[in-house]
Amino acid sequence: MGVDIITAIAAILPAFALLPSIRRHARNGALRLRRPPAWLVITLPAIALLLTASASPPGALWSSEYGAYDVLSYHLALPLQWADAGRVAPLDTNVYSYLPSYLESLYTLVLTLDLGVMPGGRADAFTACHMLSAALTLTAAWTLAHAARRLAVLADRRERRHAAATIAAAVTLATPWVIVTGSIAYNEPAVLALGAAALLAAIAPRLTPVRRATLCAIIVGAATGVKPTALFLVGPAIGVLLIAMLTKGPNAKRLPVALAIGVVVGLTMLAPWMARNAIANGNPVFPFATDLFGAGAWTEDQVAAWTTAHANDFTIPERLGAMLWTAPIASPDAPAVERFRGMANPQWLAFFPVAFACLIGAIALGARHLRAVTTLLASGLVAGVIAWLLLTHIQSRFLLPLVVIASPAIGLAIAALPRRAITLTAAAIGAAQLIAAITIWSNELGGKPNAYLITGVDGCQSAPPTIDEQDMTPAQYANAHADDGPLLLLGEARRLYYEGEVISSTAWDHHLLEQAMIDAPNDTEVWLAALRDAGVTRVLINLAELDRLRSSGYTPPELSPEQGGHLLDRLRFRRAWRQLGVAYATVPRER
Repeated sequence: MGVDIITAIAAILPAFALLPSIRRHARNGALRLRRPPAWLVITLPAIALLLTASASPPGALWSSEYGAYDVLSYHLALPLQWADAGRVAPLDTNVYSYLPSYLESLYTLVLTLDLGVMPGGRADAFTACHMLSAALTLTAAWTLAHAARRLAVLADRRERRHAAATIAAAVTLATPWVIVTGSIAYNEPAVLALGAAALLAAIAPRLTPVRRATLCAIIVGAATGVKPTALFLVGPAIGVLLIAMLTKGPNAKRLPVALAIGVVVGLTMLAPWMARNAIANGNPVFPFATDLFGAGAWTEDQVAAWTTAHANDFTIPERLGAMLWTAPIASPDAPAVERFRGMANPQWLAFFPVAFACLIGAIALGARHLRAVTTLLASGLVAGVIAWLLLTHIQSRFLLPLVVIASPAIGLAIAALPRRAITLTAAAIGAAQLIAAITIWSNELGGKPNAYLITGVDGCQSAPPTIDEQDMTPAQYANAHADDGPLLLLGEARRLYYEGEVISSTAWDHHLLEQAMIDAPNDTEVWLAALRDAGVTRVLINLAELDRLRSSGYTPPELSPEQGGHLLDRLRFRRAWRQLGVAYATVPRER
């Protein structure tokens, strides 16, 4: 408490020191408050939701992301492991550590600040990561506003540049997917911010061809380092605009040199990742291109499981159907995120229909310069859509990088309308995002979205003294017994909130008992010996998840679903959460 008070006083004192200067400037009339940007006013409810949701602990929200499963299993779990280890390096128990992880490396830096710097310790560090994500989201909207303003100038609509900027930023923040991913420690906000910066660099005035290409390559390379799919979801669209700008004017003859330099610079941006992977397992782009560079320590079954999960065998008509309506394999009772895996997902609202309508209208009815600019934007957007259809496993969230092109396109087209229509559109966007914000927020956590704002991270990790052990969550119960020794998580990759020494693995990696169970499928003594040799004294088994992984074909075929139950029979049972399919037990001592 004392540290909190000192920190608060330290933050307030500079403001008091500035008061005399503020009062003096106010008397002289030199202090004038600038009117905030219109897009900021329109999207205040969305921004309020973004910041409020960001204050919730990791995993509390959102249902469309299954409680931010990826945050708990690697977006923050990996940085936490790296921060504790003191270095960023690939881990054999988490394949996602072999991805470039440029943003996760930044999260690692944030998580190291809990060592005496942040009064709330690690809980504050987690919140800081969420707030960093929110800041990147707002940066993306602000940058897209500037890009739309520049596009309006290129389209010979200088007098409407502020309207284009307002609509572009407003429609970005009014999109629920942007708010959902922007309020948790996902990498999409960084891709949006970098993609917007690359767009601005591609169309910025007074840049030589080499400088323009180099700047775009640096930014797109960084975006790819944040999320590899940015290479083909952001890259082509920026490439279209870049080539258009490079072939404009007297410097067109330098196009080949500029593009060649851009390719080299872009690859250089990814060189640290490729070098790290090559040293770790011989494949510079692992877990990709295993046929070409090798699979390292992975077996053929692991490669097959990873490939199957991150690809799709839909036909082209099925992919188009999934993009425009529902996935062909989805059950009518499935959650919306599984049924609507494309542009029809409710968290897109009418974003893509509006974007395509605006582009078609501007191309068909706009003046010459407006048609030229919107044609380029349409080409970039179509290139991104084709890449999403052919190169991804058809997930609605993966369409987010296309906002970089679509939002300025909407702003540019709307700004070409009569002023009254622009005003009505801005009002409609404000009303739509207000309704969407209220609806989405009120439906989270069973109608109690603010619950974890009270308990915070501590409530996820440890139970209050008044709570009986029978009412604890698996993480709370395991943490209450953290002093009993190392904990093995089987079928549970969400390790973020488990304290003490924790051993875990993702669905794609070998777990501690895997080889023992394959070598001796019916000999539980061998399994217990493997646990003891590793020093494991406690085991938490997610039987429901193991069964799901088995039915999905993500586990080695030699493993049977019954082995988890056989293991529990030999352990000392302590606690079960039947509704979750989770059990906790301790390892008996060797006789």
